[in-house]
Amino acid sequence: MAIVDTVNADRYPFLAGGGEMGALIRNYPWETTSIGPVDGWPQSLKTCLRIILTSSQPMFVWWGPELLNFYNDAYRAIVGGKHPASLGQPAHTVWTEIWDHIAPRVEQCLHNNEGTYDEAMLLIMERNGYPEETYYTFSYSPIPDDNGVPQGILCANTDDTDRIVSARQMRTLKDLARYNLNSKRVQDVYINSLLALQENEYDFPFAFFYAIDHDLPHLKGYTVHDLPENIFPREVNTDDNTLVWPLADVLRRNSPLLIEQLERKAGPLPSGVWKLSPGRALVLPVQHNNSGAPYGVLIIGLNPHREPDEKYLAFFQLVADHIGGTIASTKAYEEEQQRVNSLMEIDRAKTIFFSNISHEFRTPLSLMLGPLEDMLVRAGELPEGMKEELQLAQRNTRRLLKLVNSLLDFSSIEAGRMQASYGPVDMVALTRDLVSNFEPAIKKGGITLVTDYEHLSQPVYVDRDMWEKIVLNLVSNAFKYTLEGRITISLREYADRVELAVEDTGVGIPAQELPHMFQRFHRVHNKNGRSQEGTGIGLSLINELVKLHGGTIQVNSREGEGTVFTVSLPLGYAHLPADKVVHTNSQAATESRYAFVEEASRWDDPVHAKTTASEESRPYVLLADDNADMREYIRKLLGEHFEVMTVRDGAAALEAIARRPPDLVISDVMMPLVDGFALVKLLKQNPVTMHLPVLLLSARAGEEATVEGLAAGADDYLAKPFSSRELMSRVDANINTARARNHAASQLRDLFRQAPVAILLLHGPDHVVELANSRYLETVGMEEQELMGKSLLDIAPVLHTNGYRELLDTVLQTGEPYEAHAQELTFIRQRSSVKQYFNYVLHPVRSYNGGITGIMMVAVDVTDTVNALRRVENSEKYYRHLLQGLPAAIYTCDAEGRILWYNEAAVALWGRTPVAGKDLWCGSWKIFEVDGKTPVPLETCPMAQALLTGEAVRDKEIVVERPDGTRRHVQPYPDPIFDEQGRVTGAVNMLIDITELRAAQIHMARLAAIVEGSDDAIVSKTLDGTITSWNPGAEKLFGYTSAEAIGQPIMILIPEDRASEEAEIIDRLRRGIVVDHFETKRRTKDGRLLDISLTVSPLRDARGRIVGASKIARDITEQKKLFSALRESEARYMQVAQEMEEIVAQRTLELTEANYYLEKSNKELEQFAFVTSHDLQEPLRKIHTFAGLLCDSKQDMLSDTGKVYIEKMMISARRMSQLIHDLLNFSRLNRTDDPFVPTDLNEVMTHVLNDFEVTVGQKKAMVTVDPLPTIPAVPLQMNQLLYNLLGNALKFTAEDREPEISVSARLLTPEDFETYPELDVNRSYYEISVKDNGIGFNQVYENKIFQIFQRLNNRTAYEGTGIGLALCSKIALNHKGCIRAQGVLGEGAVFNVVLPAM
Repeated sequence: MAIVDTVNADRYPFLAGGGEMGALIRNYPWETTSIGPVDGWPQSLKTCLRIILTSSQPMFVWWGPELLNFYNDAYRAIVGGKHPASLGQPAHTVWTEIWDHIAPRVEQCLHNNEGTYDEAMLLIMERNGYPEETYYTFSYSPIPDDNGVPQGILCANTDDTDRIVSARQMRTLKDLARYNLNSKRVQDVYINSLLALQENEYDFPFAFFYAIDHDLPHLKGYTVHDLPENIFPREVNTDDNTLVWPLADVLRRNSPLLIEQLERKAGPLPSGVWKLSPGRALVLPVQHNNSGAPYGVLIIGLNPHREPDEKYLAFFQLVADHIGGTIASTKAYEEEQQRVNSLMEIDRAKTIFFSNISHEFRTPLSLMLGPLEDMLVRAGELPEGMKEELQLAQRNTRRLLKLVNSLLDFSSIEAGRMQASYGPVDMVALTRDLVSNFEPAIKKGGITLVTDYEHLSQPVYVDRDMWEKIVLNLVSNAFKYTLEGRITISLREYADRVELAVEDTGVGIPAQELPHMFQRFHRVHNKNGRSQEGTGIGLSLINELVKLHGGTIQVNSREGEGTVFTVSLPLGYAHLPADKVVHTNSQAATESRYAFVEEASRWDDPVHAKTTASEESRPYVLLADDNADMREYIRKLLGEHFEVMTVRDGAAALEAIARRPPDLVISDVMMPLVDGFALVKLLKQNPVTMHLPVLLLSARAGEEATVEGLAAGADDYLAKPFSSRELMSRVDANINTARARNHAASQLRDLFRQAPVAILLLHGPDHVVELANSRYLETVGMEEQELMGKSLLDIAPVLHTNGYRELLDTVLQTGEPYEAHAQELTFIRQRSSVKQYFNYVLHPVRSYNGGITGIMMVAVDVTDTVNALRRVENSEKYYRHLLQGLPAAIYTCDAEGRILWYNEAAVALWGRTPVAGKDLWCGSWKIFEVDGKTPVPLETCPMAQALLTGEAVRDKEIVVERPDGTRRHVQPYPDPIFDEQGRVTGAVNMLIDITELRAAQIHMARLAAIVEGSDDAIVSKTLDGTITSWNPGAEKLFGYTSAEAIGQPIMILIPEDRASEEAEIIDRLRRGIVVDHFETKRRTKDGRLLDISLTVSPLRDARGRIVGASKIARDITEQKKLFSALRESEARYMQVAQEMEEIVAQRTLELTEANYYLEKSNKELEQFAFVTSHDLQEPLRKIHTFAGLLCDSKQDMLSDTGKVYIEKMMISARRMSQLIHDLLNFSRLNRTDDPFVPTDLNEVMTHVLNDFEVTVGQKKAMVTVDPLPTIPAVPLQMNQLLYNLLGNALKFTAEDREPEISVSARLLTPEDFETYPELDVNRSYYEISVKDNGIGFNQVYENKIFQIFQRLNNRTAYEGTGIGLALCSKIALNHKGCIRAQGVLGEGAVFNVVLPAM
């Protein structure tokens, strides 16, 4: 609505202009308020009102005892629905809902005469009918009255709501990517995505995900919030009408639904960071790229302080699309490749956790150590044996305290809270003192300690406690991993530094481990050492401590030869923080050395052989643990009930077991030489020890660790710490179970030994003899001791050459039994060979968990039967002919066709048992022709034809139907039988079941069709790489015809630099391993290189031997290009490209780091520009304000020259303010986090015209604006662009004519791209034109006018900063567009801005 200005602006020039608010202020009845009529207002108020009315920055003034409210046009958006009623109202009335937050700042301004500044402050405003989340950066400046006493407040505002909310939403999208970097299952994606959303409790007070479980209508729910199950059931069906959520509608429509009045339907739900429970929820389908069936439904509680407008809902859709894309990616790829950010977050969380828990440990540890030390002081008063137990507790408490202190030190260093005091220290004396503590332990370990300390010319400034930790850790490590030889400690002074070297002749460090030695929690898996205990903190802590001293640490090592750690510290103290340097020599020693030395001294403690002498009545337990205290504790605990032998590692345990098998093996998991898992594996692989029960002890607790231990083959798994009762019960249970199992096995073995058939039990892949019964030993003529524990293949080498080795391996690998009948074997007895015949079965033996561990062979001597059958064959030709066909269905008929005899195979084929002597021609239920439809009468069947014609029938195929309806394809072979006179006396028929053959032929035909029709290249080859088959897909992909390729080596396709791949592939194929989706490059006939995905499978012959390979090759060149394009597209929304680039492409690491620091520098520069502009604007405002006051209040006292100076000062201040404002805007254009949204340029142009309302009227300009488009853009930058262009047109007007300005837009045509070669021809663009009839410019200066601070006109004639058009150019570039200018001097100019369309 237009405001009728009833007040003459000339009367009050300070209220002139100002758009709508200027008119409202001029027409407000101020005389009825506490500040009175305008004529009585102080000059300071007038000046401040003039400032806000002429400013495009949102600003307000509060004045008087009630702080009445004045504001400008730009501030109207902040007031919102309270406009215009809030004009002239007290501030506490206008902003009742936020007054508690701003009242203290008002108080500071008015009573302390001090300004305030708040950046991005959260304020819940009720300006549009609901409590709204807003963020503002604002400053309060006190305004004095004519007496210099503050009577009001001037405030400049910046609305940061969009920036804060957009940044928060961008963080959520980043969190979704970050949380899912390591997701390997879709269930992980559900939970990790919800955890990421939980990080943003502003926009996601609660979230719930329903995943489609296999298929609709069943859904499974996931959440990380405490949500009621009656409202969010964890498993639902979409057809359940009692659900609060419209799951079925969302899935059917495949579009989101907004749920209103949520509290009435579901009751109070989690509210996140807000006090109000969400009143709305959004239910969205989650799918990939808005295509295909949804993966599930996401339910989101909406922010109660945001309206669900289009922009807000679009963000949630983006979240759902992101989750859908992640689910799709996880379904397509088994592992994510990017883990760096996730690992960093886990690392930081781990440090914080260790810091917190270490602090919590210290109090109970102190309360444990104190009483223990007090009791040990009174050791003489304690019962016998208690002193040793107390010392055990004291040692391990100190050890735990040492670990806690290390964790605290590390977390303190990382958090920057490490307290250091660097003072002058006699480095030689201190180091010698520290190393001498280890001398007894090193000597006891049989190691030579060599020290070489050079006299130092000056004390070295170090923190004594830190230096102790450095030396103690290095010497302790050297002793732990040096089993023989020497340890050398040397201290040397160089020109500007001192170096400590700790050298040993120990086990050394693998070369690939050296770069990781100083990483936190990294441990080298080196089994050769005195102990495997450790946390992986020591060297990392040393590295940080050395860095705090400004020094360096290096490691050099050769595996098997030794290691040298060198610490170098600068001399003097100039490199150290000045506030942490003291110049007194502190001699205080710490307790840390005792924990190190005490632990090292226990590494070589003697091992107790046994608790008592061997007793048959007491179970025998073998304990393996590298911790001397743990060995001693368990030995004493079990010693009353068991005979206990202790050893310090798995290798010693194997030696002890070889000497005497125990009833139970108890082993720690982490030990030197042979660890617990390796010990279990070796025991279970040995037939002699495979039945020994093994109880594993480990510090790793939890179900996963237990499963890992049991999967390794252990019989039981006990996590530390454990109670004595639990250990005793586990030991009893395992021994009793093993005894019962061994007793049952013994009985079974006795049964096997007494069996009337030959039985042989083999174990493992080497087929080691575990049992051979009496009948087997009698058959082979050997003694039991000649077989037991030996490989059958070593006992009878001939098995290698006659196929028996492959036969045994096949049964062991496939688990399929093998049967042999009447197998001929030759034995040497009394120097003569004896042939015997056996029926035998090779049957796989399985362990309790289903794994195949061996083979049992059962053999029956059928020599007599075979000989008898052969005699029958020799004497009776008929039966010999009959027996030859036994594998097939065989039956006979007499001359009349009556069935006389049939075998079991015939009964199985017919599915019925015919009546001998009664049924005719054939025992089939029904017979059909090969088409399966035409019946064949029995009297015309092949058997009947043979009897009728007296001739054999061949090349005939029939279909036999059984009584149960099943059918078989059969080839009959009827042959007539003749007597001596040549008469037909009957016939014999052999029926060959070819059903599987026909099915196989059909299947092969289908496979052949698939191979021939496949777009993929399908190739087969021999193991030596010769191509044996080549389908059309291969011809299309590689360019070779089938004739050209078959018989050629596969190397014709492999580039020279990838020749080694073929050998690796063949090696894996020989081991039966499928090469699946191996991505590589292959060469075509014309020399091109293709990106290929290979799947190569071994081909086996009938006996299971690998004889070749089948290869499927797919061209993924375009797929890789599409995948690369997809990653680039996603990077525009999620800003993840840099993180992925850092992980995938190490070659660009330096560029990535440079970009990171450049971005950081830009942000810091932007912040500096913002703060500097604010800091510069404040004094400029005061200069301008007080110059105005001076001019208005002292006008009569000033000379004309003084007035000119003051006027110049005010003009310069305004110009400087405008320059700072423009520079700030220019620097802000470097920001990339402002969101692009659909922006209506008509609306933007309306706001710009409102701002120039006064100027247009003063210059009598005619401004015409054609309809403008809606484009994707940053609204604020569009406002700046059009404001500067229109401002230029109004500024550079000609004096001899009235200004005419036109603004128009058009869509570019294909021909226009020749004028704009920098544009993307695949996109659409709008050309926005601003044309004027002003002074124009010479076209030769087109490029100059877009450069910052470049001007074509005198500043005295036309004011300006030279930044406006540079801003325009930068804005166009930010939007992937461009700007051109055309001018004719004295006639006018046209500025064309080209921007992408929607």
